[in-house]
Amino acid sequence: MRLCQAQAEGWISVETFEERYMLIREAETRGSLDALVADLTADGMTPLPLASVAPLPVRADATSVYLPVEEQSVRIPAIVGSTVRAGQWIVPEHLEVLVVMGELRLDFREALFVSDTVVMDLSIKMGTCELIVPPGTQVTNECREILSSSKHPRRRGPPVEPNGISIIIQGRILMAELTIRELYVDERRGLAERLGLMRGG
Repeated sequence: MRLCQAQAEGWISVETFEERYMLIREAETRGSLDALVADLTADGMTPLPLASVAPLPVRADATSVYLPVEEQSVRIPAIVGSTVRAGQWIVPEHLEVLVVMGELRLDFREALFVSDTVVMDLSIKMGTCELIVPPGTQVTNECREILSSSKHPRRRGPPVEPNGISIIIQGRILMAELTIRELYVDERRGLAERLGLMRGG
């Protein structure tokens, strides 16, 4: 579908995708569908500008290093499919996340942060999103939930010292599920959590 491809490749914004997606669902004729994606061709699409390449300080295990960063904002889509971002990847100041009838897992445990505060604009429609953060990360969920659920199981044991990273999640969750997990590197979900015995947040 041209609309999904255009959003996944960064040619259109999340807001534009959502508006056209709703119109496509309401379209009754083939002509109406063609009109809604007529400008999404190789000649009609203009790439979004990227920030200039520059060395920026990045937090990595409480040590400042310097890595080339191309973008201050990154778009991560999961549209009718599954997407995973894990391992060592650069987390910018702003994340734009779109899940439509798909599954997304973002693992921040080995990630390199450009800033100690990350703002995530999250939009989930009929899908699931799992965020894995290292213990001590401050996660603030400000999403509007509609026929949806979100959970943030608390770790057992003594409190963990803050690691200086704050992730603010905002946006809308429609008929979907958001899960936030606190795990160390190479740590898996414990039996208590898998059985649903941990305290929710």
